[in-house]
Amino acid sequence: MISRLLLALMTLPTLLAPRLALAETGTPDDCSGYSSGRTDFSEFVNTYLSANNLPAPEKIDCFESRIGRIRFAHWQTTAPKKRGVVVHFNGRTEFIERNIWTYADLIRNGYEVWTLDWPGQGLSARKHPQVGYIDDFDDYVAVAKQFVDTKVKPKAGDGMRILLAHSMGGQIAARYLLQEKENAPFEAAVMSSPLFALPKIQYEIYSPFLHFGNWIKAKFWPADACISAKSATPQWAPDFPNPCEALSTRIVEASVGKTPWAYSNDYSKLQATECMVEKSVILSRNADESPPLDLRVSCATSRWTRAAVLSTYDVIARRSSLTVPTLIMAAWNDQAVANIGQRRFCDWDNPNCCLKFVRAVRRGDAATAADDDRSGFVDVAIGESDGADQGLLARGVGHELLIEREPVRAAFLERLYRFAEDPDPQRWCKK
Repeated sequence: MISRLLLALMTLPTLLAPRLALAETGTPDDCSGYSSGRTDFSEFVNTYLSANNLPAPEKIDCFESRIGRIRFAHWQTTAPKKRGVVVHFNGRTEFIERNIWTYADLIRNGYEVWTLDWPGQGLSARKHPQVGYIDDFDDYVAVAKQFVDTKVKPKAGDGMRILLAHSMGGQIAARYLLQEKENAPFEAAVMSSPLFALPKIQYEIYSPFLHFGNWIKAKFWPADACISAKSATPQWAPDFPNPCEALSTRIVEASVGKTPWAYSNDYSKLQATECMVEKSVILSRNADESPPLDLRVSCATSRWTRAAVLSTYDVIARRSSLTVPTLIMAAWNDQAVANIGQRRFCDWDNPNCCLKFVRAVRRGDAATAADDDRSGFVDVAIGESDGADQGLLARGVGHELLIEREPVRAAFLERLYRFAEDPDPQRWCKK
């Protein structure tokens, strides 16, 4: 009761403050972000991810939303047999290019792909050049609905339609599905480590004053100031010193005090994504573009944090009205979001949800495929000779399941493909 009262008090500054329009500080006129569009996009991604044959989108464009211009991308499948359509809602700080490995896998396996940059990040409209900001998560949902209704539904091809969502994108996906219900054009949803509780939020049960401290910050700090830093104008900093140089020399070394393994044990993928951010700023300076090509996003603001807390409570309270069959796969002992929120959302009174925790186990200890389908875990087997994958056993599976070591990604995608063929949570989970 005390906790909910404090949360209600937290909303007062939002209700009383004027809604701030987002300034377009991140979207060049041609909407691609790469001047001449598709060709430069492909060259940029292939060059700075040190990868070959990564697919350029069929289309990369923008649309105007109620809070500014939104960038989106679309890929057609290259497989002989088309299996369906995947719409991807990415997480906080992310951008279209960051998940190119996943899109390449989906396209090769027969899926058409659609995705977008959320307001406040990527090359969509921003209020602040480097700070994640939103007034209310309903703003994200409005953008998601407009994207699906006006871009995906009229032009997507035939086949199974799947909503794939990660982290903050999982929270947005849940709100969208609960709002749209039977009107949502998806036969299934698959979520990767969705945000249904902020880190350490489980301690609310014992100490609601943790939220009171953040409310004090939110009330007396600027709404677009960092919730966890003293500076109102923070700067993005990579987890890896000079990521592009390190990537080219194959040297992997995290910054002092940083724990990138909490997000992924595949440091080369993390370095590649950070290199993309670093190179976006360099390319912008060289091209003298205005608005600049800048993919940097640093901290969450006090207003974003307040909006996220309120949204998680709202979604969990309405969970039993979920109508789209949903499979959630979450990192076991996730440090970026709290697992307790995923358990609450996928509780016994939500029959259209199945939750599985992804964990690394020694080969021989992994569940058999039949047992795994009905257990609460996805066991990723690691052998003694598996080299760099041994880090998964020592540190655990990171938050970014689709930017993790290949055994984790393969386990996630294999279940996504099977769930698309049989989207019945009751057959996948024991309730």
